[in-house]
Amino acid sequence: MDSYERQSRTNVVIHCLICKSQDFFVRDNPKRILGILYLGLSLGCAYWTYGVSMLIGLFLFKWLSHRYSKITICYDCYTKYYNFPVNPLHKEYNLEFATKKEKEIRNIRKLPNLY
Repeated sequence: MDSYERQSRTNVVIHCLICKSQDFFVRDNPKRILGILYLGLSLGCAYWTYGVSMLIGLFLFKWLSHRYSKITICYDCYTKYYNFPVNPLHKEYNLEFATKKEKEIRNIRKLPNLY
């Protein structure tokens, strides 16, 4: 079974559909951070609303955290994959690995010496 079949059957990102790379990193979706903002605003308004705003803020935080989970991003072409289960092989962004990948990409794209 090739990786295309395995990826479509398990619904987990295994390789990039654009550049065929298998190097990915995972990060939080920025919309999840919006939930933290809602929670903070509701905490600030809790004194005047007698705690009712905390319930609304907690609901919005949980809903945004569930709705917008982590996203998977390709190191090579930066393609973003939303709403896929996180592959346990993909870790958080690694600066050393990204620098190494960037050097590899630049070496591939260099023009040959014409002299």
